[in-house]
Amino acid sequence: MAIKQAAVSITHGSASFYSNLADGRLGTGNQLSSLTRRNPNISREYTVETVPLAAEVPPHANITLLKIDVEGNEPLVFASAAPVLPRTRLVQFECGGFAAQPALGYPQTQPLRSIVEFLARRGFHTFRLSAARLLRMDGPFWLPQYEECSWAVFNCFAIRPEDPLYEAAVRPTLLNCVGRNRTAGSLSQELVPDPV
Repeated sequence: MAIKQAAVSITHGSASFYSNLADGRLGTGNQLSSLTRRNPNISREYTVETVPLAAEVPPHANITLLKIDVEGNEPLVFASAAPVLPRTRLVQFECGGFAAQPALGYPQTQPLRSIVEFLARRGFHTFRLSAARLLRMDGPFWLPQYEECSWAVFNCFAIRPEDPLYEAAVRPTLLNCVGRNRTAGSLSQELVPDPV
């Protein structure tokens, strides 16, 4: 394994990286360090090298797990990872509160649905992880409440249905959202068979 001191983005170059200092709520700081300045009063700014993810992966290497947790800048990583996704087995990412990405056509917060659709176009089914079940989010399983819950950070993962792990681990625990309860932004769920 090699560690590179750089930030993943869509181009080679440089960018401001913000290291958030302690603010009394989050302890010692750095919990939200990223390319997005969260609070100008409690962050330090550094200039860092930026690299596209695909440029760092050898041409014939397969990726078993691509884990993305970059504090709201996940869309930049996905955009730069497009060339290596055909060689990627599993993708795990944190979602909720994506930063604005003007370079990707989102001057405001980028919707989670755009990431789910991006992965679906590449053959992935995307799920929200919870303590006891998986909620499929792509295609007909999408619910607008997933965007409404953007204040709550949660983890998602994506896998192709032809992957052996899908049959072994995903399908037996699959819970799909089919009902909607808009009061208090909650989701009503039922166990239903997966139509795949």
